Amino acid sequence: MNPLSMEERIPALARLLGGSQITETALANAKEMLANAA
Repeated sequence: MNPLSMEERIPALARLLGGSQITETALANAKEMLANAA
């Protein structure tokens, strides 16, 4: 296992939030969640 880069984390988290279809909203939510966690 390798840690994900920030660029890889965003779509991975968006998939967890939104399911198989990654929407712009899911991507925006993922970006915001990661920004708030840092």
